[in-house]
Amino acid sequence: MKNKYKGGEKLTLTWQVDNDIFKNTKVRVLLSDDFGKTYKHTLANNIDNNGSYEVTLPNINIGNINFGNTAISIPAGIIKIEVIDGLAFALTNYNPKNGGGFIIEKNETLPASLSFTSVPKDITLSCEDTIPAVTMPTVKGGCNPKITYKEEKTNGSCSSKHIIKRIFTVTDDCNQSLTHTQLIKVVDNTAPVFTQPLPQNITIEEGDTVPAQMTLTATDNCGTATVTSSQSEEKTNEKISKIIYKWTAKDSCGNETTHTQKITIKLKNTPEKESKPELLYPNPVADVFYLQGFYHIQEVRVFDASGRLIKIFPEQKIYNISELKTGVYVIFVKGEIYTRKLKLIKK
Repeated sequence: MKNKYKGGEKLTLTWQVDNDIFKNTKVRVLLSDDFGKTYKHTLANNIDNNGSYEVTLPNINIGNINFGNTAISIPAGIIKIEVIDGLAFALTNYNPKNGGGFIIEKNETLPASLSFTSVPKDITLSCEDTIPAVTMPTVKGGCNPKITYKEEKTNGSCSSKHIIKRIFTVTDDCNQSLTHTQLIKVVDNTAPVFTQPLPQNITIEEGDTVPAQMTLTATDNCGTATVTSSQSEEKTNEKISKIIYKWTAKDSCGNETTHTQKITIKLKNTPEKESKPELLYPNPVADVFYLQGFYHIQEVRVFDASGRLIKIFPEQKIYNISELKTGVYVIFVKGEIYTRKLKLIKK
């Protein structure tokens, strides 16, 4: 870039674009007259991020400015190209060691530069909100400026999401022009709501009739909701002890609400199991021993009196220790939720 320009001069900007990251993105071109503290002037807005664009410099004066707290005077003009809705940007020369920015000398033969004094801001709305009426921007300068606008709608990933672009174009009789694009994003982040009173957790006795899973419906703030249901069970001692009903309400944008009802079944005692106490027999034992009253055994471990592990059995009806020497042993019976320690005497 040059160090000095005239107001109204055209300038072709070029910048590097990583298409793997910034493909199909848009940029705006901004001008600072205070060496990057602020960017009050918009030279172009919502243009393709293709690495090149011609701008017309505003017919204003931009001179020198002191760099920081020093007495070094540098040109104050800097142009920024920033990705809309992104963090990436590019700047024209701003290194004070290389002369700083650039200056613009106002061309008195040209009319006052055309510029916006106010523009409608980008907004984000929920899908149930009313789209606001058009707010026209205001401008200053130029030769009899006229403002027109057009509106474009881009559908989103679901029926309740879309983006409205309001593109404002300003032209005047001196062939100056400005554009500004207002983005109105309509989103749907609200989950559906179940219509009926929700079934609550209950406890019933074994043998009682289990309530059937209810049919639930749901409403959505911006459309319809679909309700799906599922059922699962938990068992204790091979008997169903809990039934879990689940409902999921989902709208077209993927927002969902879930509800779960747990039905706990209070099981009756099993006489056969209660009538048999936990027992290792015979004891003392010659060759084999038996276990009674232990349920869901995972393993049986045999240790000698010094604590050394001698043998491991899986669950079985008869435990053969005929090969062990005479003496005292410790038996550990491990179940799903318990461990028992027993003393055994080998004859």
